[in-house]
Amino acid sequence: MDHLIHLVQLNVYRAFLANMLSLGRTSLVTCTTDLDDKDGRVLSTVNTSPRMPPALAPTLLQKSTPHAAWIDLFPLPALRDALIRAHGTYDMCALYVDVLGTIGNKTARSDGTVYRQRLSESTSERTGVVVWGEPWRVESWELEEGFVRRWTWLLQNGCDELLRATDRWRQFRGDDMMDWADLGVAGQNALL
Repeated sequence: MDHLIHLVQLNVYRAFLANMLSLGRTSLVTCTTDLDDKDGRVLSTVNTSPRMPPALAPTLLQKSTPHAAWIDLFPLPALRDALIRAHGTYDMCALYVDVLGTIGNKTARSDGTVYRQRLSESTSERTGVVVWGEPWRVESWELEEGFVRRWTWLLQNGCDELLRATDRWRQFRGDDMMDWADLGVAGQNALL
């Protein structure tokens, strides 16, 4: 099971790298909690590259508010904006590790705290994200139940497409669809 989890993490990392290249970024994604000043934060710019998928196009908030560069790599504008608006109210490195696993950065914090993604065989406890297809397409992404439980606030507004994609992937495998209301994501039941 541990090998499968690392493969999933590697695939999410590959997805972020592909989106990074689509955006014309040249540095690898990292996590740091030292973003209180503008060092390490970016203002997103419009990339005129024909390779940039529309889902990665910067929002007005991304263009006007300094933020961690790796936020731009999510293919869902509402999710990016929610992360930017909530800056300083959540543990960015914990989110980073929950998305990328420890493959992204084992010692993510400047205070020496080491994050470890929960490696559990129970799908309700895993806190990760899975990317099944083209990384710039929201419909390629799936959220693990533990991720939804831990980051519910992030999915409250404008993430319906990601929730539908998660249910489609679960249904494809023969798993039950998520009970979004039970998970605290209000008004998202039966999205298919």
